[in-house]
Amino acid sequence: MQRVGLALLSLAILSGYVLKFTPIENEALSWIITLALLAMLLFGAFLLYRGKQYAGRALATSVLDDDRPPVVYLRPFGQDESMAGQVFMAMLMVKMYRGFASNEEQLAQAVAPLGPLLAIGQPGERLPKPGAIRVYASDTEWRDVVTHWLRPPG
Repeated sequence: MQRVGLALLSLAILSGYVLKFTPIENEALSWIITLALLAMLLFGAFLLYRGKQYAGRALATSVLDDDRPPVVYLRPFGQDESMAGQVFMAMLMVKMYRGFASNEEQLAQAVAPLGPLLAIGQPGERLPKPGAIRVYASDTEWRDVVTHWLRPPG
């Protein structure tokens, strides 16, 4: 899913550059092409983001096999980027070279040699946000989960 999204994004951007230098005399056709490219950009960005969410959910099971202590990421849920926010900001800031990686995804990559980046997931989330591996706990349980993560091994 991520590859299809990235391919659509690349195709839309490349097509936009080609069409920029191609004279189109029919104004209605020019608008239709522009709207189609915009739709392709948005759909590609959506597929890329959704693919990252599914990959994040699948990655959560591999944490059980990791012997290294986790890197615990505590943050307010309001700090999590929404899908729309991440996609639009990535497109505006042309983060294509980093694969539209959010700050949290970059943090997860940076600490990966130390251990997996773990965070408490926001209750009610259907799919995790890309970045830290999310564990879901209730309001009464999350402190115990974090305390367990912070205990020294052994």
